[in-house]
Amino acid sequence: MEFLKDNIMLILVGSVVVGFIIRFVLIAMKVSKIKKEGLETEGVVSRVEYDPGDENNRSNYYIYVKFRDEQGVEHESTGGIYSTREYNEGDKVRIKYLPGDYEFVKIL
Repeated sequence: MEFLKDNIMLILVGSVVVGFIIRFVLIAMKVSKIKKEGLETEGVVSRVEYDPGDENNRSNYYIYVKFRDEQGVEHESTGGIYSTREYNEGDKVRIKYLPGDYEFVKIL
């Protein structure tokens, strides 16, 4: 018990870091699956979030895309696509997505 009390911050920070690593790995696996098995369609950029970065990091864009699945049902990706290329709302883009899992798409 004394160990936990003395090292609680180290344990908390370690847990957060492990959580981020797991999330990163899961996203990377999903993107790989989208590349291999995804269906291709046209989408429209519905939202753009800009992160200007800082002196050590370049700016990034998080792109959200609306598209219709193979059944004609409209979806919007909710896991912003990281991009260093600037897109604008309304831009048409070719994407790949996994049927039944519309959180992430890959812009081609």
